[in-house]
Amino acid sequence: MYVIMDIEWVDESPESKYITQIAAVRVNENWETKDSFTRLVSPSQMANVDWQHVAFNGYSPEEFYRADPEDNVLSVFAEWLQDGDTLCVWHHEAKKLLQSQ
Repeated sequence: MYVIMDIEWVDESPESKYITQIAAVRVNENWETKDSFTRLVSPSQMANVDWQHVAFNGYSPEEFYRADPEDNVLSVFAEWLQDGDTLCVWHHEAKKLLQSQ
């Protein structure tokens, strides 16, 4: 099945990027949603967060404070993926970020 994925992240610098949200839907050959995954990610540098950044829009800081750290969310997402899933991301930067993490 196809897994259509969106990742929100913050670029602090070319060397420093962190994920703030992962969302994905698994669809069958008829593009019917069969499952979904969505998680907020707690920023690793809470003291330096720019809450006006687009990657945080729509949620309160408290929701991010309660979220799991990036490595936990990525582990849960990896477990959610199934053999045979084809992962589709919206942008090549998202693919690079996911691969690097």
